[in-house]
Amino acid sequence: MSYQVLARKWRPQTFHQLVGQQHVKQALVNALNEQRLHHAYLFTGTRGVGKTTIARIFAKSLNCDQGITSNPCGQCSSCLDIEAGKFIDLIEIDAASRTKVEDTREILDNVQYAPTRGRYKVYLIDEVHMLSKHSFNALLKTLEEPPQHVKFLLATTDPQKLPVTILSRCLQFNLNAMSQQEIITQLSDILPKEQVKFEHQALQALAKAADGSMRDALSLTDQAIAQTNGDLTLVAVQQMLGLMDSAHAVTLLTAIACQEAETLLQAVNNIAIQNGNFVSVLDDLIALTHAMQLAQLVPQAARLSDFDPEDVALLAQQIGPEKVQLYYQLLLNGKRDLQWAPEQKLGFEMLMLRLLAFEKTNLQTTSPATSAQPTEESNSKVGGLRALLNKSNNTTASTPVIKSTQPNPATEDAKNASQQAVAEQPVTQESVTEQVAKVAEQDQAHPVESTETVQQAEFDDIDEAQQQEFSQQYEQVMAQASEQGFTAAPEHQLTEQAHSPSTEVQQGEAATQNLADKEQQAQSAIARILQNRNISGAGKLVRASEDEAKKPQAQSAPISQTPTPIKKKADFKTRHKTDESKLAPELLQQIAPPSPSKEQEPQAPSIPVPDDFSSPISDIKFAHQQDEWAHLIKRMGLGGRMRQFALHSIFTKDGHIFKLEVDQSQQHLDSPMLRQKLTASLCDIYSYEVQLEISFAPGVIDSPYLIQQKIDADRYQQALDVINQDTNVVQFVEEFDATVDENTVQAL
Repeated sequence: MSYQVLARKWRPQTFHQLVGQQHVKQALVNALNEQRLHHAYLFTGTRGVGKTTIARIFAKSLNCDQGITSNPCGQCSSCLDIEAGKFIDLIEIDAASRTKVEDTREILDNVQYAPTRGRYKVYLIDEVHMLSKHSFNALLKTLEEPPQHVKFLLATTDPQKLPVTILSRCLQFNLNAMSQQEIITQLSDILPKEQVKFEHQALQALAKAADGSMRDALSLTDQAIAQTNGDLTLVAVQQMLGLMDSAHAVTLLTAIACQEAETLLQAVNNIAIQNGNFVSVLDDLIALTHAMQLAQLVPQAARLSDFDPEDVALLAQQIGPEKVQLYYQLLLNGKRDLQWAPEQKLGFEMLMLRLLAFEKTNLQTTSPATSAQPTEESNSKVGGLRALLNKSNNTTASTPVIKSTQPNPATEDAKNASQQAVAEQPVTQESVTEQVAKVAEQDQAHPVESTETVQQAEFDDIDEAQQQEFSQQYEQVMAQASEQGFTAAPEHQLTEQAHSPSTEVQQGEAATQNLADKEQQAQSAIARILQNRNISGAGKLVRASEDEAKKPQAQSAPISQTPTPIKKKADFKTRHKTDESKLAPELLQQIAPPSPSKEQEPQAPSIPVPDDFSSPISDIKFAHQQDEWAHLIKRMGLGGRMRQFALHSIFTKDGHIFKLEVDQSQQHLDSPMLRQKLTASLCDIYSYEVQLEISFAPGVIDSPYLIQQKIDADRYQQALDVINQDTNVVQFVEEFDATVDENTVQAL
């Protein structure tokens, strides 16, 4: 006997063997036990959830030799024939292949006949939504009032396509998708009977891939048995399904949390080497973030995940809930955008680097006071994640590299010594210059780290310790400058100076110029130092020094210090205005044609045309230029059906008798009203009474319509000849292998 697939071999034969669908099973069992049977049932649900199976069990229950029962014996001839699919009174119809109304009528013609063997004649129509509209209409009356010996069982995966009139005549049962636990339980019961070894994790992978369909789960199990030779392991099933080990997700997320960029990229390369499915890895990462969030907010539900509970608990302890939500959202968006990447590996790497960038940004925004002294908690966090990363990579533990912003004693001593030396030195112009240079060198050797540019209004956001340090340096440098006679004022005086005029007048042009140069030099140096150290007021000093440099050297009058006006950004039209000076005259005329009302404005010159120029294309563009009947049609101003009728005809005149021979294809337009209006139009043209005679003939030639068609075709061919014989076009074709798109050629 040939091998029978698991999906058919283990199809349930009674309601008690049916997995899931408790609400449908209970309703049918009660109806059978109490003999309250409807004449039409509709079973809906996704593929492989038991629609056809329930219908066959119900047919068996109706026709069992022991009577109508919810538990058919399975031993009588009727039960055996139904199981074998050869019971004559169970008519199974595939609506997908028999959609015509003739097929439905053929079925309904046999409804009136009594069953041959069974108690009921059962019509099982599968995929009933595929029937045509006329088939549904033919089925309506019989479905509403069938004979007593007929039962209709309908099954469909898309009930939305069924007419409301069909739905109202049936008892509808919606079958649910199978849960993963139900599929695992059924597979665990079947595989030992098939003498197949299996791992529980392998069944979990199969149940997840089945996506709620028991038939798909059994089919995948058949494939896995054939591939593994009867030994279902997780690795073999993942390889068959194209899935990846969930340990990759733990490794990737741990490397991101530890800021191990090299380890992260190595893990991505390992996945690519294994020809891994990056979409599957993203699904695992999303599932891991879900498990972490459950462990953080609903700990009792965390055991439901497929990951190692210890790994999930450790990651949940070290990564905050807000960051887990951020990871979850980034992963979802990355999965959506992965299809647009040039290749999956590139898109996946970019997504992992995006998560790494967010983690690094979060670390940099930590305040210096908080990160100055690493606590035992942060050490344990990094250590725990390192241990988890080493566990995932199966490598030896490496020494963690912890970045610390704790002050360096040597650096602090050097800064203090330099500041003391600056305070003890005598105050001269050379000493100030040397001190400024030394402080600048210290800034370059030990730059102060900051996460963002500190502007004038952001001075209060600086850490208190940094603020005190900056204030001390600011006061020392400014004190040296003020003792020397420089006018660089502190920050609180700059605003007052901006609004009050200076009352001091310098004596002597040479002394004034010398002092101004020194002042400008000192202010520029001080401003650069303060700006490098992000000290408030540096922006004002820089602007003041720039303004002084732009002033004329000969100016000696008192200067009123006014704030620099803020330049407004030009609007879009102004910024993107066309530079008309670079345009050709003909283009300029097309962009801005001259207004007829302004005669005084000069107009753009037009392209000169030689007097002896003659167009190679015929001047005859319309049929009325060479045909008398077409000219009459134009003079009469015919339109609509009358114009079409006349254009397809030939005109001859014999005194007061006008004869029209019309193409037979236009005979449907003929009417007494049309003849009357056409006669009246001819009378108006000739100013006397005319008699119109109309006849029809097939294939009328030389009508105005055909003449116009011929004129258009000739002019188009002439235009093509001109284009193809043009020297420039010929040169393009020969040298650049160009082609002329004839569809774009028009005869004007």
